[in-house]
Amino acid sequence: MTNVIVRIIGFVCDAPAKSDVLGVKGHSGYSSCTRCTVVGETRNHRRIFLETNCAARTNSDFINWIDPSYRLHDTSLVKIPNLDFVNGFVLDYMHLVCLGVMRTLIVTWYSGDLPHRLSFENISTISNNLLQLVQNTPTDFVRKPREIKYVLRWKATEFRMFLLYFGPVVLKGVLDPEKYNNFITLHVAISILCNTFRCKDKDQRQYARCLLINFIKNVQTLYSPDLMTHNFHGLIHLTDDADYFIGKIPDFSLDSISAFPFENYMQQIKRMVRAKNAPLEQIINRISEKFCYGSPIDPIHNTDTPKMLISHQSGPLLPNCGNPQYKKISFRSFTLSTTAPNNCCRLVNGDYQQFICNFRA
Repeated sequence: MTNVIVRIIGFVCDAPAKSDVLGVKGHSGYSSCTRCTVVGETRNHRRIFLETNCAARTNSDFINWIDPSYRLHDTSLVKIPNLDFVNGFVLDYMHLVCLGVMRTLIVTWYSGDLPHRLSFENISTISNNLLQLVQNTPTDFVRKPREIKYVLRWKATEFRMFLLYFGPVVLKGVLDPEKYNNFITLHVAISILCNTFRCKDKDQRQYARCLLINFIKNVQTLYSPDLMTHNFHGLIHLTDDADYFIGKIPDFSLDSISAFPFENYMQQIKRMVRAKNAPLEQIINRISEKFCYGSPIDPIHNTDTPKMLISHQSGPLLPNCGNPQYKKISFRSFTLSTTAPNNCCRLVNGDYQQFICNFRA
């Protein structure tokens, strides 16, 4: 028998799951913040949190039940040694930022109350701008941009693309300048925390923290304090995760502690279910089979060896080159081709290269 040492770094949960796992107040409660002792208030049938500088919660306070209005039930996780019940439960930016803050802003622009709701003409302009980007969106993005009218059907990756890539372009000149600058504040802050290299810089993280605090303060004046729900309040503490996990996770960014990988794996889990009855048993059996018998390893996926695609025997050749030729080359994390929009890449020295000739093995 072999003993395997397992060290738990953290848990990734959305707000309802975190409440169930920890036995704490749900996200609609007055004392529901897992990072600070802020007490919410009710306004227009919403629980909002207006304070931005409250005392931080500590692991010892959680263990000792210091705040009974926050910790309601016992949890078996206390049996795990050295588990941090504050910092060890991450603020998942997929739910908090993408499906929370970003979704709320777009819905407010699309179908919110006046004067924050944009005109039909402005909505059409944004949608047209998004559609124009479809043909210029490379395969690195798992989804192509869609019109604003489908916003209630957008997936988390679409809100992420809008926040980090498309939004600054399609909103410029359409959104009110003050609101546009407020959006850019959020865009820059999340871009820093999602960038592996910039996130390592302590000054950059502090800058992101200041931007997020400035963002939520301006939301109260530009829109309404009613928007300051659990998700918006969580932006205050988002940088704390970067401070805590840098050094514990190699090449840390918000993506490395998000629920995106788990959501992506859901597709594989769905394919394990073949019949309507006993779905859980089917999933367990399929996963057990993989552990017992192993699964074939794709060398292309697990190494940096490129894979040549779309072979053909015609076209100009470089000196000392021969057939066969290929129009596409696929690496583990990206794909290049001879046709737009996948024919450009950034080199290590910062220059950009456009491919106009075919690849050869």
